Amino acid sequence: MLEALRTLRPSDRPLAALGVLLRRAVQGPLGDHDRVTWAIEAGAKVRRASGRYYAEHEGLSVACRPNSSDFDVFLSCVTGQQYSPSVHGMEPPEVVLDLGANIGCSALYLARLWPHARIVAVEPDPENFEILKENVKRNNARVECVHAAVWDADEGVRIGRGRGRRPQWARFVERGGEVPGMTVPTLLGHHEVDRVGFLKVDVEGAETRVFRDAPWLAFVDRLAIETHGPEAAEVVERACGTQHLKLLHHHGEVSTYAREGQPG
Repeated sequence: MLEALRTLRPSDRPLAALGVLLRRAVQGPLGDHDRVTWAIEAGAKVRRASGRYYAEHEGLSVACRPNSSDFDVFLSCVTGQQYSPSVHGMEPPEVVLDLGANIGCSALYLARLWPHARIVAVEPDPENFEILKENVKRNNARVECVHAAVWDADEGVRIGRGRGRRPQWARFVERGGEVPGMTVPTLLGHHEVDRVGFLKVDVEGAETRVFRDAPWLAFVDRLAIETHGPEAAEVVERACGTQHLKLLHHHGEVSTYAREGQPG
């Protein structure tokens, strides 16, 4: 498979490497050797120092923990440009909200794309949040990091791991814990945001709660979201329809909605 990648033009390698990653992920857990190899094949430079991997691609430098899903996120968001179809044709927004920012790859990608945008990156997992802050600092990015879980109430929540076939990737959120949980309106109010030009959401199943009652979508111009299961997809689609956000397309695991009248 890697030999086939080497025959591709450099411009074709990012999505090809992402395809390799996704096929391999279905088959079983990934090893660091595989992740590093695929990152290099996708055009990244990778080095290891102080117990971390550091992956660089097109001006972005991302710290990745060994034996974790960090490289998977890097391959998806940075070399694979997972959100490129979602932002196609957009005018640069003033405000970007990244819900479920993980280690910062999506926020960094968007900060590079829109250097003058205000980007607010929200991540509930304490360990991920520390890497998120490190990666934002490494890149001197215009990103505000918020340690919180977007939720259907303003209350403490607990972040759990280990459900599903890929426990390092999988997370779940439930009531009762020390992580601040807040609704989207509360989040917007705390950060004095009146309108969100681009909203990215990957909240590991919590989207069912977050979008069940979502009049705040009236203040969102474009949404890129990963839904987890048919119930979540139905809840999100209904909420978007109510607030006049039309489905533009599904691309991989990401569904993109835009305010009616926006170019797609």
